Amino acid sequence: MLSLCLGQRVEDGTLVTALQQAARFYLLAGLRSVQLLDGVKTQQDWSDKLNDEQLASALSQLQALYGLHELAGFDHEDVPELKDAGEFVAYDLLLHADEPQDVAWMLLKLSPKLRKLPIVQRALRAFVALQTDDFRAFFAEFGAMSLLEQAAALRHLPKVWDRGLRMMNKGFGKQDRFPLEELARWMHLADPESEGEGELAERLCNAMKIQAQRHPPPPPPAPKENEEVADSWEVVDDLTAKVSSLSVKKAPSSIGFAQFKLAPLLERMDSGAVRSLLRDVVSRIEATLAAEGALLTTTELIMGKTQETSTSG
Repeated sequence: MLSLCLGQRVEDGTLVTALQQAARFYLLAGLRSVQLLDGVKTQQDWSDKLNDEQLASALSQLQALYGLHELAGFDHEDVPELKDAGEFVAYDLLLHADEPQDVAWMLLKLSPKLRKLPIVQRALRAFVALQTDDFRAFFAEFGAMSLLEQAAALRHLPKVWDRGLRMMNKGFGKQDRFPLEELARWMHLADPESEGEGELAERLCNAMKIQAQRHPPPPPPAPKENEEVADSWEVVDDLTAKVSSLSVKKAPSSIGFAQFKLAPLLERMDSGAVRSLLRDVVSRIEATLAAEGALLTTTELIMGKTQETSTSG
């Protein structure tokens, strides 16, 4: 009887490993499709829906196998094929973060130990933030996620942008001018410390038919009427002092601003613009990882090397 149990565990363990690698592959494939395929892609070449269905199927099978192992008395901390269970529970939660009933059902079946894992807790905080329209909290959790966690959560960004802009459109008046760079930071189109990316916020506004207006370019410097010619180094020093004391007109820190309530918003955001903005988000994420020396290869991601760091809170 013991040999049968061990044999079944080995067989299930092999299946768990295969399904885990398949799930990572589907997450990465979805991410690459955002980067590489433009808005005119055809369904014959690629299907986001089919990829998501395959991902959901792999995650569902994994949850069933995790449950069988736990019913048999195996702990995820002691069994090799269960050590990454929290990672895939988190992916499943993030995938269904806009479906409260599905998440509630998953939590009912989830063991207390798995529920307390930092990576699972982070996914749950992101779920709560999304459901309560706490977009600041959602983006805080999103920024702390691993690349594959972000791949699972990326699908929710268009809804966050849509809801966020509609809330701002209700809250601001026609006379209010909201800097585009600040809007980019609010909508996670730029790093919190960034002072740029106003162009991305401008594209986001255009996707919802929100008025985005640029500041006029600064006037060219006035031509000099009388130029002094330096006869000695002392005169050069004197001219340098004069130049440094002049008040220089600086370009505005923002390229422009958004104005709300000037026109009815579109019922749905422009899909081509949304995909383009998602591509920019993914590019920034990978550029940040590359700068930190933390960007992994496709093989490393699928085999699960990220779990050395991504399971921490």
